[in-house]
Amino acid sequence: MAANARSDNNVKHSLQPQIGPDGIAREAPVIAYTEKIILEEQLQLKKYIEENYSKIRDLEKELGNLTMEMKLTAGPKKAGWSLS
Repeated sequence: MAANARSDNNVKHSLQPQIGPDGIAREAPVIAYTEKIILEEQLQLKKYIEENYSKIRDLEKELGNLTMEMKLTAGPKKAGWSLS
């Protein structure tokens, strides 16, 4: 039981701001590290989204080109069938 109380105090202490030599409160190292990890993950997600969004735009453009090509090549055939 005493070990649990000690670990609870350690957790509370590690999350409290620490006072630097200049007297200004600094973030606890645990919080700073966690924020750093979160920021890195956000950056990775942004890059992933940008890359995939770019791929989607390229595919939409290609689909538009293929649709136009299909309309252009199918148009004369349809016109030829109606003349027969």
